[in-house]
Order: sequence, then structure tokens, then C-alpha cells
Amino acid sequence: MLLLGVAHGSRGQAATQAAALGRASVKIYTDQEGLPHNSVEAMAVDTEGYLWVGTQAGAACFNGRRWLPYRLPSPGESQWIRCMVRTRDGGLWFGRDQGGIARFRNGDWRQYGVQEGLPDGRVQALLEREDGTLLAGTSRGLMKLDGESWVPLKDGRGQVFPSVLSLLEDRKGDRALWVGTERGLAVESRGSWTWQGVQQGLPDSSVWSLYRSVDGTLWAGTGRGLARLEKGRWRPVGPSEGVPANVVNCILETEEEDGRRVLYVATDGGLGERVDGRWRFLNTSTGLPNQVIRSLL
Repeated sequence: MLLLGVAHGSRGQAATQAAALGRASVKIYTDQEGLPHNSVEAMAVDTEGYLWVGTQAGAACFNGRRWLPYRLPSPGESQWIRCMVRTRDGGLWFGRDQGGIARFRNGDWRQYGVQEGLPDGRVQALLEREDGTLLAGTSRGLMKLDGESWVPLKDGRGQVFPSVLSLLEDRKGDRALWVGTERGLAVESRGSWTWQGVQQGLPDSSVWSLYRSVDGTLWAGTGRGLARLEKGRWRPVGPSEGVPANVVNCILETEEEDGRRVLYVATDGGLGERVDGRWRFLNTSTGLPNQVIRSLL
């Protein structure tokens, strides 16, 4: 089963769709079923196996029967959740459009904001590294949690990162850190930083999503479509292969019952599906309730 977090439309359109794609079974959840808002921006599963979603008006947890809404702490701050991550200690972390980061753990909330070192602005990506380090990609740079305070990380040139849109750590080898920004892709390996951009083949300098598939392929979703890294250079995957040059918000690979791997690409123009090297594209004309797909799980 694939979960899609989609943008809102008119009342009653889908915010989260649980779909066995290619089959008739589709379940749609909206504010009528208890979601705080009909735009689902992020999703995560907690340590007990419950699904959480982050919307533009707060969080919600599905207990198997109904949605339970949650308001983030500091009510005066934005309830718009841009990103989420579950950490190994059982915490759920929520990056806010404005107002920093909220953590929910063992039934209690903890708010991190400017007083804890976060810059004023959006939190657009969260990542827990293999060593337990928590990183936050913000509209004003890359931050690391040090104790209960956040400290900025430099980009290898001694400068603060531009707006950080996506984060990925390789789980094997040298555990390289990939940082997608609005001005290209930064890569940290063994303490050394390098930068990649349109000159290295990326379709656009803004890198909104990153994913390493099981076969080792690195994928980057940009503001103008998808690309894959081949022999040190990025190769765009575009309209000629059935993938439109839209903003790519999220990338996810799943395994089917027959063992085949399926790569899904969530874009502002629909959902791409890659099976056995072939692409097909789904949008409102093929049954999706909304073609702006924000998140996948």
C-alpha cells in the first residue's frame, strides 16, 4: 500500500490517499474524517506503528479507526508543518513553516525556536544521521542539534548554506551527506565538501528531494524534474521517458509482493511510477483526486 499526501482542493477532495495503484481499492481521507487540513505535507510512522501526518493546520494521528488532531506547542506560531522525522528515541519532530521545530515524545511537547539557536524562517527538511546527530534544513541554512541548542553548519567554503530543501545520508560506505539547496547540491564525504549543479547535469539548481534506491542509484528531484547520477554526472529523466519536468517533492521506492521494486516520484503535476525500467504517469485524468503530490510513505 502506498500513501500519498496531496495538496488541498475543494472540500471533500483527498488530503491523504491510501492506494493500491492499478487496482480499484482507494481510500481517501479529508477534513471530513478528522484531518486538520486538506493539504498533507509530510508523513511518518511512530514506534507503535501509528500513522502521523503533518498538514498546513497541525498534525494528526490515525489510530486505526479515526484521526486524532494535535496542535503544535506555541499556539501563536504557525501550525503549518513542512517536514517530519521519527528518531530512534521514539521522538517525532515537526518542522514548521514559521516558528521553528516541535518535538513530541512520550506524550509531551518540546518547542525549539530562535532562543534555542534556530534562525527565523521555514524548516524544510529534517534528518537523523546514523550516529544520532539531528540535522535541520532551514530557509536560512543547515543546523545541527547540540544538546538542547541548534548550531549552524558551514558549507565547506566557510559560508552559511543557502536555503536547504532536502537532506540524505548514505547508509553504507563513507556515509556521505547530501544537502539539496536552492542553489545546487552539496556533498560532504570524509570531511570534504563539493558542490554540484546544472553544470554537472542537474535540470535545475533547486534540489527538492533526494533518494538512494536499493540498486544504489542516487535520484535527485529538482524544480524542473528528476535526475539520476550516472558515472559522476547527473542525467535528467524527462518527458521523453514519460516524466514531466515538474517540481519533484518526494521520491520513494517500494517492494511489491512479487519482489519487484517500484520507484515513485511525487510531483506538482502527478505521480510517476517506474517498474522494470519503464515509467508511467498518474494524474487527475487517471484517477488521482489531486495532481499536486506533496509526500509519500
